[in-house]
Formats: sequence, structure tokens, C-alpha cells
Amino acid sequence: MDGGEEASDRFEAAKSVQAKRHQCDQRCVIIGSNVIVKKLETLTVAKIVKQVTAGLAAIDAR
Repeated sequence: MDGGEEASDRFEAAKSVQAKRHQCDQRCVIIGSNVIVKKLETLTVAKIVKQVTAGLAAIDAR
């Protein structure tokens, strides 16, 4: 194997490692955004429940 082939092989290996890291980074971003969406949904549901409870309490107080 000459120097050119060796350099080419190292370059291909580096590209492969970089592609795997990029894919992992993308997965982390997707997982992170899913967690944020779930938290927002939970907060929204909690707010709705709180408002409904307050509304029912106001109706009951009449």
C-alpha cells in the first residue's frame, strides 16, 4: 500500500467517524426536542385542569 492509498483510507475512516458523530448529534437533538414537547404538553394539560377545576369551584360557589 503506498502513501496515497493509506491517506485515502484514513480520510474515508475519518469521514465515517464524522458521519456517525453527526448522526448521534441529530438523535440527541430529536430526543431533546421530544422531551421539551412532552414537558410543554404536561404543562398545558396541568393548566387546563387547573382552569377547569377553578371554573367548577366557581360554579359550585354560586
